[in-house]
Amino acid sequence: MEKYRVFSDESTGVHPFIPVAYMKAQLSPPSSLAVRVCSLSVSLVAFVCKTILVGARLLLLFFSAFLAALTQQFLLIFLPFPYMHWLLSLWLMALPARLALFALGVWNVDEQAADFRRLKIRAPPPNAPSPWSAFLSLPAAPVVSFRPVGVSSSDAKKIRSCRVCLASFTGLVEPLYLAYRLAPRFALVHEHGGFSFCSIWDFLKFSLQFRLAPGQGTYRTLSALLLAHEKSSTACMPVVIFPEGQKSNGTCILQWTAAAGVAGGDGRNDTAGFDAAALQLLDGRVAEVGCIYTAIAGAGTGKEPRAAVPYGPPHTVHPPMHHLRLLLSTARHGVAFVWAAPSAVQASVQQQLQSLGGAGASASASQILSSLREVMTRMLPGLTAVKSKGGKDLCKFNEYWEKTQQEQYLKNNR
Repeated sequence: MEKYRVFSDESTGVHPFIPVAYMKAQLSPPSSLAVRVCSLSVSLVAFVCKTILVGARLLLLFFSAFLAALTQQFLLIFLPFPYMHWLLSLWLMALPARLALFALGVWNVDEQAADFRRLKIRAPPPNAPSPWSAFLSLPAAPVVSFRPVGVSSSDAKKIRSCRVCLASFTGLVEPLYLAYRLAPRFALVHEHGGFSFCSIWDFLKFSLQFRLAPGQGTYRTLSALLLAHEKSSTACMPVVIFPEGQKSNGTCILQWTAAAGVAGGDGRNDTAGFDAAALQLLDGRVAEVGCIYTAIAGAGTGKEPRAAVPYGPPHTVHPPMHHLRLLLSTARHGVAFVWAAPSAVQASVQQQLQSLGGAGASASASQILSSLREVMTRMLPGLTAVKSKGGKDLCKFNEYWEKTQQEQYLKNNR
């Protein structure tokens, strides 16, 4: 993997994009003719079984997509009533999303609350609800204790009433899980800054690509995004944002790109993206969820896996159909979804800002965003926060990967 060193994070030594299954060559000692013949027979049987498995799972994926489309057509009846439409979506869209996860090999949805000790906050009460339940049960009309400069009272109330979930991003698994758990509205981070809304179908299509959403977002700031959300829908419907902008290989947290338009730039603060006014008004209204793949947890951080790591859901190389074939041919993928409740995020961010001397209304957007990213890093054991690589780097890596793989193929077939 020396040839891909330029795409690794220099300060941590982490390769954020190389699939963990490809990080270490699986070498085996020379074997006898009898062993090779037996291995070939086993390989043929395994190939047939995997072909049947992939076909069955594709059928289940198509069925779940058909069921989701049919359910959405039924829900169009309730569009004039946004809250009822979202509530019914939360109940009815859970089944097709769960079927899709099952088809991808996520048999068990393992949901965990973030360890308060890792977040360095007080322990929650013994009878505390689950983090996702606490997030969905936030009051619809919270009290606005202060109004940032330049924001009207009415706009402050509208922004304050919204709920935002920040999530890690590796592939198809996260959007499908969040559709199952929250029935949210998805927002894309654009390469030239800003946000735009998209449907679950558009986001699933986006998650099979390797570049940031092109151009500039429809809404230059988070405040504008949330005001548009409150106007066109119900503030009770969560807004899900993937601040990394694009996918990692599941071993790290990329730079959050929205603050300055793109990651790895000159470091200047841009007004596009996460603005301080929205982040201050959303204090206590933000939840975070991250995905841990148990097969690769700890890999890529200097620890070698004990056994060969199977190809997993993180999608950083291969065309979409090739990726799906490899993904569906693996029997099962162990996945854990770790949540930080709004109260936990609030407590951790306040603790970090106080140590920086920027708590309250004096905190800048970059300070708050950095603290929110630190919450994500702390709550996901085994994952590393990279210092210099962001979502914009995935496209360049993927192009270089495909080029080197093609060169290697031509070299081997001379």
